[in-house]
Amino acid sequence: MDLREIIKKSELNFDDYRVYLSTISSNKEKLAHLINLIMLRENFCFLNDSGLETDTKISNDQIYFTKIFYNHYQDNENLKNLDNVLITILKSGRLVDINLKNRKFSSNFLKLNLEDFFADFSLDKIQNLELNFKNVVLIPFKFYLKSNFNLNIITGLSDLPIELIIEISLRYLDIKSIVKLSQTCRYFWKLFDSDQNIPFWQKLIARDFEKIKPLNINNQNMTSSKREYIELYKRTKKYKLFNREYKF
Repeated sequence: MDLREIIKKSELNFDDYRVYLSTISSNKEKLAHLINLIMLRENFCFLNDSGLETDTKISNDQIYFTKIFYNHYQDNENLKNLDNVLITILKSGRLVDINLKNRKFSSNFLKLNLEDFFADFSLDKIQNLELNFKNVVLIPFKFYLKSNFNLNIITGLSDLPIELIIEISLRYLDIKSIVKLSQTCRYFWKLFDSDQNIPFWQKLIARDFEKIKPLNINNQNMTSSKREYIELYKRTKKYKLFNREYKF
């Protein structure tokens, strides 16, 4: 099986990514290949006129799809042909700006420090890139496709913007439900894993423990808001989440 297919279908494996990128010298081109793989994992596939999957045109500065298909159900009957989709990766000072264009659509720019990203390359960074690229670039693109092509492409909670997912979670889910949601797939696991992208656990502490003075955690291993929440949770023997009645 082609390495792209292994990465697309299996759980994220950092060794697979390192092998896949090992023959590419330019960091911008490595980033372009990573974005190409993210598109594959999001059920965008690239086919020629005969229906055979082909490589995209990847360079340092852009990824060009002469034909791109969205296939949510993984069968030919649901393929949607989209012509001339262009993803640009342009230098802007110390950062690169990542942007997707198709006909009348142009996404917001996702900014990334390329040197920092590859300086200490890790699986965590790949997962953060996937999370941010989906939220800033792909989800708006999916809404555009839904409204302009009548394509049933927004099919679940994971297709909503991150800010809306967090708002729904904070308003309607207790901590046990949030933990269960984080266990359903790698996307939600990464989303709820830390405060790196959004101050989720800080907001959760404010919601669930507003009557409890936050702990002064001196242990360097207990610096994250998530771990602070866990410590606060352990201190409560019984509480009711929505009416703020706590018993110790």
